[in-house]
Amino acid sequence: MRRLNVAFVTDSYKPNVDGVVQALMYLKEGLEDAGDALPLIITPSHTGKPFVKKEGSTTIVGLRSFPLPFYPSYRVGLISASKAMSLFKQHGIDLLHNHGLGITALSSGRAAKRLGIPRITTFHTNILMATHYLGPFAGIGYALGLHYFRWLFSYYERVVAPSKHVENYLRSVVKVPEKKLLTIPNGIDVECFAFRPRHGARPSSKLQGKRTIKLLHVGRVVKEKNIDGIMDFLEDAGLKNIELTVVGNGSYLEALKRKAKGLPYKVVFTGYVPNRELETIYSRHDALLFASPFDTQGLVVFEAMASGTPVLALKGTSAEEFVGSCGAVFSSPQELRALLLKLPSCHPNRKELSYKTTVKRYLKLYKELCRELYK
Repeated sequence: MRRLNVAFVTDSYKPNVDGVVQALMYLKEGLEDAGDALPLIITPSHTGKPFVKKEGSTTIVGLRSFPLPFYPSYRVGLISASKAMSLFKQHGIDLLHNHGLGITALSSGRAAKRLGIPRITTFHTNILMATHYLGPFAGIGYALGLHYFRWLFSYYERVVAPSKHVENYLRSVVKVPEKKLLTIPNGIDVECFAFRPRHGARPSSKLQGKRTIKLLHVGRVVKEKNIDGIMDFLEDAGLKNIELTVVGNGSYLEALKRKAKGLPYKVVFTGYVPNRELETIYSRHDALLFASPFDTQGLVVFEAMASGTPVLALKGTSAEEFVGSCGAVFSSPQELRALLLKLPSCHPNRKELSYKTTVKRYLKLYKELCRELYK
């Protein structure tokens, strides 16, 4: 039995800092630890100019690219199916694992299918939840995007969702066939987040009186994250002794700063914070708030839980299914108020949060699809 050669295709790679890149790095490490290999990563060049470089034993092919018109921090890579076929042959690829949605994903899926290479795609980002950037064309953009998703996924044998919430969306809205679907959440490095229960016996401690309830949001500051919705919920909850810290940068930052000036509670904007400093930030707050309909999972939810910080998630978001052991779900300002006055306990299964569990699940899937190599 020889080693398995896997190719990753992605719309986002270093120097971008996001959940997709983080998931790729963890999976790359897991493949190498298992004795398999990741000889090829295909990604749009972050400068627009094509390049080829080595990262250890992995060849990074940066494609000619252009910025996404309504999301300029992300780029669309340009590659033909024939060029992708050539790269797959050159690097002896046994399996394609796609992590993107653009032209790169489509061309690579078509190329791998022609070569008879097993194909997996992970649905990290639901861009249909960001069509508001198209203004009056949002409805048309959503309809065209839905048709594109169905076309793209037709080239892949398995479509992986990071949450059951997203799996249900892919099944009911995108109409991905049941036999293709499965859920594998993306894990984190739990060793980077020391578990510290908030303020001792938090399950029974009522946060009434003068002590400030310190709340947190971590992530890109963009409209689709629904941070303004969190602010509205907190205002309507009617508690004055709260402080909301918003960690991150993004195109919606100035709009939120203007909104915060009219709120009856304090809002702190930190800007970008390096990952290595997040553990301290989580440990200094009473709860993480999550209300994004855009996120397919939300790695920050796992990070907070691993730190012992309960997560309060808006009903109907992807985080809802994960917070049972460390947090709770709310659907109204009144429910949020009740949770803030008596925060839920936090007893996460750290093994389930770990990227090592994610890697094991993916390796099992890889071997199922490449069973001829493992006979």
